[in-house]
Amino acid sequence: MQYLVGFFRPEVLFNVRPDPIEILGFKILVSIFSLCIVAGIAATYFIQVKKFDVYYIYGLRKIRIIFFTMGALGFLYALFAHEGAFILSARIWFILWVVATILWSTQSLWYFVKDVPRLQEERKKKRIFEKYLP
Repeated sequence: MQYLVGFFRPEVLFNVRPDPIEILGFKILVSIFSLCIVAGIAATYFIQVKKFDVYYIYGLRKIRIIFFTMGALGFLYALFAHEGAFILSARIWFILWVVATILWSTQSLWYFVKDVPRLQEERKKKRIFEKYLP
């Protein structure tokens, strides 16, 4: 726990050339980014099952792109942080990665919560209307 507190200290967080991360930090970062890749693979599996509505498949594609993109960017950051690369290993990039992931995921969740029910209702009304057309 002490390591995680030290990882986010302001003098380390805003340093453009921090020390390379220790092996524990590297393992934590790699496990976080691996979970993103695994979630992307799970989303791909659910897309291929095709038992979902078209709107859900579209949302799952959005989620798959989020997880694969952020997982790949995370692995790049972990590599740079492990090697101690100038500017690219700054801890602020991890904070920006977290913020970008949260914002992007919120947009996709908004699609599932607000847009999918509305689109399904519109499709249902359209089917009812078309049922009585010749």
